[in-house]
Amino acid sequence: LLDGRLGRVFASGQRSGDACWSTAADAPPVMVNISDREITDARRSREILRLFEDAVEAKAPVLVLNINSSGANPEAALRLAEQVARLDIRTVAYVNPAAVAGAALVALGCDEIWMAPGGRIGAAAPDLSAAGELTETAQKALLTKTLAILKGGARGLAKLKGHDQNLAEGFVDAELVSEVDGTVLASKGQLLLLDAEQAARKRADGAPVLARGTADDLENLAA
Repeated sequence: LLDGRLGRVFASGQRSGDACWSTAADAPPVMVNISDREITDARRSREILRLFEDAVEAKAPVLVLNINSSGANPEAALRLAEQVARLDIRTVAYVNPAAVAGAALVALGCDEIWMAPGGRIGAAAPDLSAAGELTETAQKALLTKTLAILKGGARGLAKLKGHDQNLAEGFVDAELVSEVDGTVLASKGQLLLLDAEQAARKRADGAPVLARGTADDLENLAA
Protein backbone atom coordinates (compact mmCIF):
# COMPACT_ATOMS: atom_id res chain seq x y z
CA LEU A 1 0.00 0.00 0.00
CA LEU A 2 2.73 2.46 0.92
CA ASP A 3 5.99 3.06 -0.91
CA GLY A 4 8.67 1.59 1.30
CA ARG A 5 8.59 1.37 5.08
CA LEU A 6 6.93 3.85 7.42
CA GLY A 7 9.93 6.08 7.81
CA ARG A 8 8.67 8.27 10.64
CA VAL A 9 6.45 7.19 13.50
CA PHE A 10 4.67 9.58 15.84
CA ALA A 11 3.58 7.68 18.95
CA SER A 12 0.36 8.89 20.54
CA GLY A 13 0.71 12.32 19.03
CA GLN A 14 4.31 12.92 20.15
CA ARG A 15 6.94 14.03 17.67
CA SER A 16 9.72 11.56 16.97
CA GLY A 17 12.68 13.63 18.11
CA ASP A 18 13.68 16.87 16.45
CA ALA A 19 14.85 15.44 13.17
CA CYS A 20 14.07 17.51 10.12
CA TRP A 21 12.33 16.18 7.06
CA SER A 22 14.47 15.22 4.13
CA THR A 23 13.80 16.69 0.71
CA ALA A 24 10.25 16.45 -0.60
CA ALA A 25 11.29 13.84 -3.15
CA ASP A 26 12.20 11.25 -0.51
CA ALA A 27 10.09 12.36 2.45
CA PRO A 28 8.82 9.25 4.24
CA PRO A 29 5.22 8.35 4.97
CA VAL A 30 3.90 9.61 8.31
CA MET A 31 1.99 7.59 10.89
CA VAL A 32 0.02 9.10 13.78
CA ASN A 33 -1.64 7.06 16.54
CA ILE A 34 -5.25 8.00 17.26
CA SER A 35 -6.82 6.97 20.57
CA ASP A 36 -9.76 8.40 22.55
CA ARG A 37 -7.47 11.08 23.96
CA GLU A 38 -6.38 12.42 20.58
CA ILE A 39 -10.04 12.96 19.72
CA THR A 40 -11.50 14.26 22.97
CA ASP A 41 -8.65 16.16 24.63
CA ALA A 42 -8.49 19.64 23.12
CA ARG A 43 -4.76 20.09 23.72
CA ARG A 44 -3.88 16.71 22.24
CA SER A 45 -6.14 17.37 19.25
CA ARG A 46 -4.25 20.58 18.53
CA GLU A 47 -0.95 18.67 18.69
CA ILE A 48 -2.31 16.10 16.27
CA LEU A 49 -3.41 18.78 13.84
CA ARG A 50 0.09 20.28 13.92
CA LEU A 51 1.51 16.87 13.03
CA PHE A 52 -0.91 16.66 10.12
CA GLU A 53 0.16 20.10 8.93
CA ASP A 54 3.83 19.10 9.23
CA ALA A 55 3.17 16.10 6.99
CA VAL A 56 1.46 18.25 4.38
CA GLU A 57 4.22 20.87 4.41
CA ALA A 58 6.86 18.15 4.09
CA LYS A 59 5.00 16.72 1.09
CA ALA A 60 4.88 13.27 2.65
CA PRO A 61 3.43 10.72 0.22
CA VAL A 62 0.81 9.48 2.70
CA LEU A 63 -0.50 10.08 6.22
CA VAL A 64 -1.55 6.91 8.08
CA LEU A 65 -3.90 7.22 11.05
CA ASN A 66 -3.33 4.18 13.29
CA ILE A 67 -6.71 4.11 15.04
CA ASN A 68 -7.55 2.35 18.30
CA SER A 69 -10.46 4.18 19.89
CA SER A 70 -13.79 2.94 21.21
CA GLY A 71 -15.19 5.70 23.41
CA ALA A 72 -14.61 9.09 21.83
CA ASN A 73 -17.48 11.56 21.62
CA PRO A 74 -18.84 11.55 18.03
CA GLU A 75 -19.37 15.31 17.88
CA ALA A 76 -15.77 15.98 18.92
CA ALA A 77 -14.63 13.36 16.44
CA LEU A 78 -16.64 14.93 13.62
CA ARG A 79 -14.69 18.17 14.00
CA LEU A 80 -11.40 16.27 13.72
CA ALA A 81 -12.69 14.12 10.86
CA GLU A 82 -13.69 17.16 8.81
CA GLN A 83 -10.21 18.62 9.26
CA VAL A 84 -8.63 15.33 8.19
CA ALA A 85 -10.86 15.24 5.12
CA ARG A 86 -9.64 18.68 4.02
CA LEU A 87 -5.93 17.83 4.24
CA ASP A 88 -4.00 18.13 0.99
CA ILE A 89 -2.38 14.71 1.40
CA ARG A 90 -3.39 11.11 0.79
CA THR A 91 -4.82 9.74 4.04
CA VAL A 92 -5.20 6.12 5.16
CA ALA A 93 -7.11 4.93 8.23
CA TYR A 94 -5.73 1.71 9.72
CA VAL A 95 -8.35 0.39 12.14
CA ASN A 96 -6.14 -1.33 14.71
CA PRO A 97 -8.26 -2.78 16.10
CA ALA A 98 -11.14 -0.40 16.83
CA ALA A 99 -12.70 2.66 15.22
CA VAL A 100 -15.88 2.66 17.28
CA ALA A 101 -18.04 5.61 18.33
CA GLY A 102 -16.41 8.89 17.29
CA ALA A 103 -13.35 7.20 15.78
CA ALA A 104 -15.54 5.70 13.04
CA LEU A 105 -16.14 9.23 11.76
CA VAL A 106 -12.40 9.95 11.76
CA ALA A 107 -11.87 6.85 9.62
CA LEU A 108 -14.58 8.04 7.22
CA GLY A 109 -12.61 11.26 6.78
CA CYS A 110 -9.69 9.33 5.23
CA ASP A 111 -9.22 8.48 1.56
CA GLU A 112 -8.77 4.77 2.33
CA ILE A 113 -9.74 2.48 5.20
CA TRP A 114 -7.83 -0.70 6.07
CA MET A 115 -8.65 -3.13 8.88
CA ALA A 116 -6.51 -5.13 11.28
CA PRO A 117 -7.72 -8.74 11.70
CA GLY A 118 -10.47 -8.78 14.29
CA GLY A 119 -11.00 -5.07 13.87
CA ARG A 120 -14.35 -3.27 14.09
CA ILE A 121 -15.73 0.02 12.88
CA GLY A 122 -19.00 1.89 13.42
CA ALA A 123 -21.54 2.46 16.23
CA ALA A 124 -21.19 6.24 16.37
CA ALA A 125 -24.52 7.17 17.95
CA PRO A 126 -25.00 10.55 19.64
CA ASP A 127 -23.52 10.77 23.14
CA LEU A 128 -26.07 12.30 25.50
CA SER A 129 -24.27 11.38 28.72
CA ALA A 130 -24.06 15.05 29.69
CA ALA A 131 -27.79 15.66 29.18
CA GLY A 132 -28.96 14.08 32.43
CA GLU A 133 -30.01 17.39 33.99
CA LEU A 134 -32.27 18.32 31.09
CA THR A 135 -35.99 17.74 30.97
CA GLU A 136 -37.28 14.86 28.86
CA THR A 137 -38.48 17.32 26.21
CA ALA A 138 -35.11 19.05 26.14
CA GLN A 139 -33.32 15.69 25.89
CA LYS A 140 -35.43 14.69 22.90
CA ALA A 141 -34.75 18.02 21.22
CA LEU A 142 -31.02 17.63 21.84
CA LEU A 143 -31.05 14.08 20.46
CA THR A 144 -32.86 15.22 17.32
CA LYS A 145 -30.38 18.03 16.75
CA THR A 146 -27.28 15.95 17.48
CA LEU A 147 -28.48 13.07 15.32
CA ALA A 148 -29.08 15.42 12.39
CA ILE A 149 -25.59 16.93 12.77
CA LEU A 150 -23.89 13.54 12.94
CA LYS A 151 -25.88 12.00 10.08
CA GLY A 152 -25.16 14.98 7.87
CA GLY A 153 -21.49 14.92 8.86
CA ALA A 154 -21.09 11.18 8.28
CA ARG A 155 -22.88 11.41 4.93
CA GLY A 156 -20.76 14.38 3.86
CA LEU A 157 -17.48 12.66 4.78
CA ALA A 158 -18.49 9.50 2.95
CA LYS A 159 -19.51 11.44 -0.15
CA LEU A 160 -16.28 13.43 -0.17
CA LYS A 161 -14.07 10.34 0.26
CA GLY A 162 -16.02 7.88 -1.87
CA HIS A 163 -17.34 5.67 0.94
CA ASP A 164 -20.87 4.25 1.12
CA GLN A 165 -23.09 7.07 2.36
CA ASN A 166 -25.86 4.76 3.56
CA LEU A 167 -23.45 2.73 5.68
CA ALA A 168 -21.96 5.93 7.07
CA GLU A 169 -25.43 7.06 8.20
CA GLY A 170 -26.04 3.58 9.62
CA PHE A 171 -23.07 4.09 11.94
CA VAL A 172 -24.98 7.00 13.50
CA ASP A 173 -28.70 6.22 13.24
CA ALA A 174 -30.13 2.97 14.63
CA GLU A 175 -33.45 3.61 12.92
CA LEU A 176 -31.95 2.87 9.50
CA VAL A 177 -31.63 -0.54 7.88
CA SER A 178 -28.08 -1.05 6.59
CA GLU A 179 -27.67 -3.53 3.78
CA VAL A 180 -25.34 -4.34 0.89
CA ASP A 181 -26.37 -6.42 -2.12
CA GLY A 182 -29.51 -7.53 -0.31
CA THR A 183 -27.64 -8.71 2.80
CA VAL A 184 -28.80 -6.89 5.94
CA LEU A 185 -25.84 -5.79 8.06
CA ALA A 186 -27.91 -3.99 10.71
CA SER A 187 -31.68 -4.14 11.15
CA LYS A 188 -33.85 -1.27 12.31
CA GLY A 189 -33.11 -0.64 15.97
CA GLN A 190 -29.46 -1.68 15.62
CA LEU A 191 -26.44 0.55 15.09
CA LEU A 192 -24.17 -0.60 12.29
CA LEU A 193 -20.92 -2.08 13.57
CA LEU A 194 -18.80 -3.86 10.96
CA ASP A 195 -16.12 -6.40 11.74
CA ALA A 196 -13.00 -6.64 9.60
CA GLU A 197 -14.39 -9.36 7.37
CA GLN A 198 -17.65 -7.52 6.74
CA ALA A 199 -15.92 -4.20 6.06
CA ALA A 200 -13.46 -5.69 3.56
CA ARG A 201 -15.92 -7.99 1.81
CA LYS A 202 -16.37 -7.45 -1.93
CA ARG A 203 -19.69 -6.33 -3.33
CA ALA A 204 -21.27 -7.88 -6.39
CA ASP A 205 -19.57 -5.24 -8.54
CA GLY A 206 -16.15 -6.01 -7.03
CA ALA A 207 -15.93 -2.85 -4.90
CA PRO A 208 -15.30 -3.25 -1.16
CA VAL A 209 -18.13 -2.78 1.31
CA LEU A 210 -16.03 -0.14 3.09
CA ALA A 211 -12.39 -1.12 3.68
CA ARG A 212 -9.83 -1.75 0.95
CA GLY A 213 -8.67 -4.88 2.77
CA THR A 214 -7.02 -6.21 5.91
CA ALA A 215 -3.40 -6.03 7.04
CA ASP A 216 -1.85 -7.93 9.95
CA ASP A 217 0.17 -4.92 11.11
CA LEU A 218 1.63 -1.62 9.97
CA GLU A 219 4.63 -3.29 8.38
CA ASN A 220 2.33 -5.37 6.16
CA LEU A 221 0.26 -2.29 5.41
CA ALA A 222 3.44 -0.57 4.21
CA ALA A 223 4.65 -3.50 2.16
